[in-house]
Amino acid sequence: MLDKTVVQNILELLGTMEEAFAYTRDKLEALEIEATTGVLHDTMEAFLTIENSLLFMSPDLAAGRIKQATDKLRDAFSLIVQNYEEERGYKALEIVRTSLEPAFRYWKQTLEEELRPYVVS
Repeated sequence: MLDKTVVQNILELLGTMEEAFAYTRDKLEALEIEATTGVLHDTMEAFLTIENSLLFMSPDLAAGRIKQATDKLRDAFSLIVQNYEEERGYKALEIVRTSLEPAFRYWKQTLEEELRPYVVS
């Protein structure tokens, strides 16, 4: 059973994550790569927290569309982590623009569509 308060917190956290991605993109555009590592780490932690909360509250809900969107975002996070580890973030801006942000937008939209009915009801 989904806890209404947890769902509300997840929906609010999505907005915070969106702001973090905008900050990351802005810093990468300004070539301030090192300023992005902490924010990206925190964003990945938020992602994992949401994923684990959904799995705990409703394994059925965490499957299907949400799982597909979650997998895409996890793959995008893996790309950026690999780039930071292997190339010191050389292609980070490109990855943020072409993989991470689109995957996040899809994940966020999917979560909002699937979770909002639990807050409204």
